[in-house]
Amino acid sequence: MANFPTHIGVGTVVAGALATVALATDVVAPKDVVAVTLAGVLGSVLPDIDLKDSRPSRAMFSGLAIFFSFAVLFSVESRYSIAEMLILWLGTLLLVRYAVGSLFHRFSYHRGIWHSLLAAAFSGFLTAAVFYWWLGRDASVAWFAAIFMVMGFLTHLILDELYSVDVMDTRIKASFGTALKFIDANHPVHTGVMATAAVAIAAK
Repeated sequence: MANFPTHIGVGTVVAGALATVALATDVVAPKDVVAVTLAGVLGSVLPDIDLKDSRPSRAMFSGLAIFFSFAVLFSVESRYSIAEMLILWLGTLLLVRYAVGSLFHRFSYHRGIWHSLLAAAFSGFLTAAVFYWWLGRDASVAWFAAIFMVMGFLTHLILDELYSVDVMDTRIKASFGTALKFIDANHPVHTGVMATAAVAIAAK
């Protein structure tokens, strides 16, 4: 398995190369290139979100906690007092960061559904939805962000498979084949839930 610096380093190079091509061909406006590039970098570490106590997982849930806490704050700013809004903000922050994070890791498995092509597609659809519905970007920008996300995601999976081949000893490690798969056949419920969610998001 490739380590975190390798994943984020290679992911940044791949996302940067895609951004350069996108700018050169005028398919992405300069004002949107940073956002879609960040989606690609995020995708390059996202498959390790199910690795408990890993840096990608901690960073991901910390980021989600900050995002949702401010989303709740801005949605109720005119209805509650400053003290009540502070409680809501802090409560949401702690809920997402610790409660949701702990629940996620309780039912997730490393090299499970998040190391699959289905997860790559799900992440792409979710990225497009976030960019379009929550960030208010044009549909074209949202889909380019989804493409960057998927490319970053695939970069992670491919790197993990490459690191499963010991070139020096000319052998295949036991982990080969677990990082890049279509679905997680060992956990059909997880596969079904993610497939259903992906179809639901895509349908919107």
